[in-house]
Amino acid sequence: MVPPMITLEEHYLSQNFRKHLADTGREDPYAQFPKPLIDKLTSLGSDRLDALDNGNVSLQVLSHSPLNASPDECRATNDNLASAIRDQPRYAAFALLPMASPSAAASELERCVKQHKFVGALINNHCNGTFYDGESFRPVFAKAEELDVPIYIHPTFAADEWMPHYRGNFGEKAAIMMSIAAWGW
Repeated sequence: MVPPMITLEEHYLSQNFRKHLADTGREDPYAQFPKPLIDKLTSLGSDRLDALDNGNVSLQVLSHSPLNASPDECRATNDNLASAIRDQPRYAAFALLPMASPSAAASELERCVKQHKFVGALINNHCNGTFYDGESFRPVFAKAEELDVPIYIHPTFAADEWMPHYRGNFGEKAAIMMSIAAWGW
């Protein structure tokens, strides 16, 4: 018998949030990703459950793909995820937090854990080029400690000011790929 397997780094991408980006004229950082990957990221249906079965996964902890979002955007995205997985016992979730507003991030973490039963949060490895060792981010980590939930720190896109290090003689798409999975992460 295979022991229960729990997977943590299981991203999804909210179609509602992508529509919100388009409606507000903001750039969609996932626009350059191949359609088959976007289809997989946006699905929480039977195809994802079939993949769990095929991989002998007992529980998948979902998290929104790395994204800088406002408190209201995080709240709506977290509510959307909670609603989508409410009746599926093989899914759990990490909250999306507005790390540019640490006090709002701490409040959203608490709301998600208490109201939606999320099991923690996944955050980018920096917030607009600022790492989390500063005093201003302490409320988020103090709240996680109080709630006894983990904060998963995940690599994200390079800050704009870091991009010249990755461009070299390459085009913009190649520079983006170099700045993420190739070298940046």
